[in-house]
Amino acid sequence: MDGLLRLLLGEQQFTRFEKHDVTMQDIAAILEAYGKETGLGLGED
Repeated sequence: MDGLLRLLLGEQQFTRFEKHDVTMQDIAAILEAYGKETGLGLGED
């Protein structure tokens, strides 16, 4: 999961992101928002 987030966020944002405690629900929300912004779905709806 870290590799995917590092790729999507970029190195600088990922470095800031990984300092926080996050749950899988948080990550799911980030990926959902990314899909809506880019039009690229990351899974089935």
